[in-house]
Amino acid sequence: MWLDHPQLCWEWDGHRTGSNNGYARIMRKGKRLLAHQWSWLLVYGEIPDSKEVCHHCDNPPCFNPNHLFLGTHSENMKDASAKGRWWKDTCPQGHKIEGKNVYEYKGYKKCRLCRQAADLRAKAKKRLKVEEA
Repeated sequence: MWLDHPQLCWEWDGHRTGSNNGYARIMRKGKRLLAHQWSWLLVYGEIPDSKEVCHHCDNPPCFNPNHLFLGTHSENMKDASAKGRWWKDTCPQGHKIEGKNVYEYKGYKKCRLCRQAADLRAKAKKRLKVEEA
């Protein structure tokens, strides 16, 4: 079992954000949490408001507490950038993040094309459910 291997990533195989490589998402006491945040809470305790739970392993679905550390958002972004994981002028799908293709959500610049594609997928999925009922 993966719990016997503290050096390995413990990959969440439940719901994930975005694609299958996204962050693992769970519900805890009626609140949405990311699995790595939940893991931190269980092992180390509360997460200060000014901190984020970051991954040493750079593997979003990993919730191994040995792979986690606390840092500010700025420190997390610097860590990601230093490891070559942070896109600056393109989104992960390769769209340019500039001009009309940029929108802000909770202080982050986001790709409008990817958001529109996600909205279309969600509408199609909802339509399928209605048709099946």
